[in-house]
Amino acid sequence: MKTIYLFLFIITFSWCAPSECTSDEAKSIGCKVTKPYNENSTKVQYLCFVDAEEYVDGSSKNIPHCITTYPRTWTIDTKPFPLFTSLAQDHFHGYISSGFKSLKTAVDDHSSVGLKQRVINGKLNIRVNGDMATIGATVMIQRDGEYDFDPSPTNKKSSVYSEKIFKNDGSFSLSNYTQCQSDFIYNPNKLSYCQNSASSTFSFSKKDTHIQKYLTGKNVVYARLYWGGSIYQNWKFKNDVASDFISNALNFIKGYSRIDFKVPGEEQAITIDAKPEDIFWTGSFSEYRPKSMTMEAYEYYGEQKEHHKTAVKAGISYVYVASADVTKIVQKSLGTTKEERTFSAGNIRATNTPFKNDLLEDSDRYFTSRKGKSGDLGGVWGSLLFSPVNGHKYGGYWMQTNPAQYAGWSLVIIYDFDDETARENNIEPKMVSIFDGLEKLAPEWLTNDELKPPGPSKPKTSNIDIDFTNLNNPKHGDINATLTMLSFGAKREVEGDDIEIKTEHNVLFKSVTSENNKKGNQFNSTMTKFGEFINPGKNFNNQIDLDIFDISKFIKNEDTKAQIRFTVAATTTTLQGFRAVNADRPNLALVGFSSRMYRPEVCYVEDLYYKEPGKSGFVKADKIKIMDKGVLKKEIIEAKGIKKETILKFIVKIMNKSTNEDAENFVLKTIIDPSQKYEPNSTNIVKTTATSDYSDSMSGLEHYNDNTGLQRSSGNNLTFFFRERCYIK
Repeated sequence: MKTIYLFLFIITFSWCAPSECTSDEAKSIGCKVTKPYNENSTKVQYLCFVDAEEYVDGSSKNIPHCITTYPRTWTIDTKPFPLFTSLAQDHFHGYISSGFKSLKTAVDDHSSVGLKQRVINGKLNIRVNGDMATIGATVMIQRDGEYDFDPSPTNKKSSVYSEKIFKNDGSFSLSNYTQCQSDFIYNPNKLSYCQNSASSTFSFSKKDTHIQKYLTGKNVVYARLYWGGSIYQNWKFKNDVASDFISNALNFIKGYSRIDFKVPGEEQAITIDAKPEDIFWTGSFSEYRPKSMTMEAYEYYGEQKEHHKTAVKAGISYVYVASADVTKIVQKSLGTTKEERTFSAGNIRATNTPFKNDLLEDSDRYFTSRKGKSGDLGGVWGSLLFSPVNGHKYGGYWMQTNPAQYAGWSLVIIYDFDDETARENNIEPKMVSIFDGLEKLAPEWLTNDELKPPGPSKPKTSNIDIDFTNLNNPKHGDINATLTMLSFGAKREVEGDDIEIKTEHNVLFKSVTSENNKKGNQFNSTMTKFGEFINPGKNFNNQIDLDIFDISKFIKNEDTKAQIRFTVAATTTTLQGFRAVNADRPNLALVGFSSRMYRPEVCYVEDLYYKEPGKSGFVKADKIKIMDKGVLKKEIIEAKGIKKETILKFIVKIMNKSTNEDAENFVLKTIIDPSQKYEPNSTNIVKTTATSDYSDSMSGLEHYNDNTGLQRSSGNNLTFFFRERCYIK
């Protein structure tokens, strides 16, 4: 007899795919979906889709995207400029098919909120006996010279057009999820996965010796990991059905919400997920059609009239920033040695697509114009993408551009020592505020007339002002303020940019600079702390700026807000004889403020006087002195043998030993032992700058009934609120 065993295995594969948003998901991001959607509409329309991002466990992150679709493009030279209810009549992009038809495009922008103040451990501003510290690194660098690559207006080297490679200094394993394409044309059936990483080390050389020697993870109260990348490729997708077109785009960007993170003492990296609310992006994509070109090429080929008679390449480009709370991870891993303070991060979603003037199909260069002329448009640099412009009525223009390509990360920690350690080692208290998100700093473009030889004599600049409120600075004394900034996408070779600051008490804009961050080129692909390189020997970081500035001279006491003016520039570059716009387009991801905290040296001395039953006067109780290496640490009242029904009188002398800071808005609270009974309305207060001993007849003595003036009585608790300046010494 044969016995047959039948085994049944059920295997579930997790694969999230883009899908249309629910009404609640669309509402959550303010997306006014066009219903019904018309594939042939001549108006701007809106669709909402959830992308393909997954958590490590395979569940969907349900990240909604509000996609704006355009039936026709426009450029900086379009006149009259189109309204959203009409179509451009010149300087747009299309393709030949029974006449000339418009190319359809889409924009996916989730950056409108800009930078917002981050809540840290339940607070917008966090007070610590310590400070914030920041490190970071790039995982993509130029093949030519790597960290010594030095593009400038004179040597014709370019941050954008240079060949780039991924670094893997942290020896990360190949990602099984995040893609890092390098092909000229995107092929969804030929995916390549990321293997990139870079390391950076915390240095506290400018800090107190105690911090240098003893700061560990147990002192870290908050840690946040930031990362960003640029994703760009040419592609060959048509927009016959908008939902399919958008799904292709969202599948293309998959992986941007994850990063791999390696901490000291661990051999393997762990994958970190950003939550949907901590991810920001802006992107655009255009459809591919054979014989795509500018309207001017179709209308005026072979004539002197008009510029930009070129072919058009379809493409997709996204830039993004993401962040995640890694406090618990850093608390367990940060140590005191260089090795124990070195962190690595990588497998960041990005591309290093080569730039060519090739078309997606060579045959697309040949065509017949509207007037019957046979033409050869040749190749074209760049892809048809949306180029944002700050403050522009319609957000920017559709241009054939070569996007910046970069990828990198930054780790911010906030550390704190206990009060006693801080006092003993003179560690100043600091107030830390962090603003993060995505703020586009995009200048105005150059027009065709401005591009005519010899080109503009100086960069064309645009100013973007950003307000930072709810700051906290000391009322008196030194400020000791720092400014930390992280941005992606700026170009060293574009000069004319600036970072300026003013405050409510310092009303003139002043440039924020340091060594290696000079006025006119602060966005220069450096990572510095007070002018020194965060990563020694790495003076170029491929379009990533991480800089910590000393701004003490710009901040005044009690400043609660600051305005930073970012000046960004556009100029020209020449690529194989072709003159093109070269613009600084930083994407600001993080701005952090740290200032010395208001800390008067308030202390108190308590004396006990007692009067036993049958006695006529009060006697001062003795004190036991506690010494440490010959230094008086504290005194303890000795109150042994006090008889029942004895009257106790407590004299509390409050002192402010600070020579430059008044004590304001503090509270003194005493809890009366249950074996004792408080005598109602027995509070007396005297304000004095002298140090004389208390007596019932001393000058300035004021009597307070309970719950009046400074005093509040509740059960066995007495609380004193000192709202005015305290000069008691």
